[in-house]
Order: sequence, then C-alpha cells, then structure tokens
Amino acid sequence: MSKVDEVRVGFILVQDSVIISPRKEDKGLELYGATWRPLGLGIPIKMGNTKLSLGTGLVFSYLYLNLGNYKILDE
Repeated sequence: MSKVDEVRVGFILVQDSVIISPRKEDKGLELYGATWRPLGLGIPIKMGNTKLSLGTGLVFSYLYLNLGNYKILDE
C-alpha cells in the first residue's frame, strides 16, 4: 500500500469552467454560463512517469440562454 503525498481541495469562488457562445446572427442563439465545484476533493495518482488525478465533488452550473427571435420550429 502506498502513501498519499498530496490532496487537493477546491475553493468556491473560482469557476471550474466557463461557457461562452456569442450570437452569430441577428436571429441566432446566444448563451453564457459558468460551472462551480464548491466542494471538491482530488487525489493525484503517480504511476511511474504518468501522473493521473482522481477527483469528486459537488457541481453547480448557471446558464443564461437568449433565444431572441430564434424559432425552434417554423410555424
């Protein structure tokens, strides 16, 4: 059994990912958002020259979706 050298804990104010999809046309779709992992725990795993990370956490996402004049189905 090997000893764990490092454990990583996430911080709530830093986003895990950012989503940006600006509108391309006047009638196009635009969306923006972010994902946070306020509670996260990661353990790096070293296997020779390869370094992997095993992690888990609670994920929150926010997404702003603006349809504008975009029609999903033509009527």
